[in-house]
Amino acid sequence: MDCHLPAPHDTFEFFYSKTAHGIKDIFAHFTQDMTRYDHELQRQKAYFSFKNDQCQKCHRNILYMPDKRGAMLAHRSVVYARPGYEKRCVDCHRDLVHNPREYYAYKHYKISYRGLGL
Repeated sequence: MDCHLPAPHDTFEFFYSKTAHGIKDIFAHFTQDMTRYDHELQRQKAYFSFKNDQCQKCHRNILYMPDKRGAMLAHRSVVYARPGYEKRCVDCHRDLVHNPREYYAYKHYKISYRGLGL
């Protein structure tokens, strides 16, 4: 996944970032002691650097969810934010990935949840 990378329409910046991240990951893999690697610090750095267009390059249809009205309205307040009330996607969707756990509970294996609506 290219979650940490800029949107692909910024071609030069996208490939530069992809290359830089790849070299950094390879270097860290072969040189760092993973028992001393601070996962929480690195996660905070990554969350700080996220921009909404990085999420929305894959999740484009967040304003049309007919069976999830609350989520649709929450996303509308992010996409069409009033000045001074801007939010980032990771403000609400914070612990989605890079968490230590035995397995990931993918949503297609869960019983579907329907909110009560507004």
